[in-house]
Amino acid sequence: MALKITSTSPRFMAKDGKGLEGVPYEDWSEDLERVSLMYNKIEELPFRPPICPRLTTLLLGYNPLLRIPVSFFAYMHHLNVLDLSGTYIESLPDSISRLVNLHTLLLKDCVRLKYVPSLEKLKALKELKLKRSQIEEVPQGIEELVNLKNLDLSWNNSLQTFPCWKLCRLSQLQCVRIDATRAKALTKELLCLRQLKVLRAHLLNVQELTSHVMSQQCQSLENYRLIVGNDLEYAISTMENEVHDNVESVLFESGIDLLVLPRSIAFFEI
Repeated sequence: MALKITSTSPRFMAKDGKGLEGVPYEDWSEDLERVSLMYNKIEELPFRPPICPRLTTLLLGYNPLLRIPVSFFAYMHHLNVLDLSGTYIESLPDSISRLVNLHTLLLKDCVRLKYVPSLEKLKALKELKLKRSQIEEVPQGIEELVNLKNLDLSWNNSLQTFPCWKLCRLSQLQCVRIDATRAKALTKELLCLRQLKVLRAHLLNVQELTSHVMSQQCQSLENYRLIVGNDLEYAISTMENEVHDNVESVLFESGIDLLVLPRSIAFFEI
């Protein structure tokens, strides 16, 4: 019934799990408002950019999609939600930078993804999930996403550094996940996030952990996973409010012999 109603106005195209190998250019009509083509067998998208000026939602997740044409998003100016999770793309086209009305960008499980263009113009973005990819650095322009509330960069094993200072402008952030990466977070740079409710991160050493635990921010967290050390395997656990401490002598700086734990801790592993 819902599909029948939305076959006219508002116009939806919902063909999830239909075994589709492609969608002809002619099917991308100008009156489309929402499109969901998830869990199909689509490897290629139309080379000519679809003219869909009303489109607000585009869900292409979990297709064996190999690439996205350079100008594919050229006529999708009102797009709010874009899901490319679970695809095999290695890069995002620069045209994604023009989606200035985008609120949600989902790139989970894009295990071949290496390149993401600058995001500086996507100032309306509230949710960015870029996990389990091959990115080696944080996307350019991330410090301009002043309305961002949810940032998930977890499980990016090639991510070496995370410039926490770039987050200080993102005063709306409520969730930050950079666990299961090789990047280390500094407490003084995290403390500028006054709205933070969820934090999952690697800290540089025990001194940084103690400093964060004694902060007001830590007391107000609803969910956290704090990891000290280099072992990524510690991030596998799914319990809430955890501290994992890979205690080596190098983690303790001179004169530091105090380890302070959060009051709400439910799991502690050395």
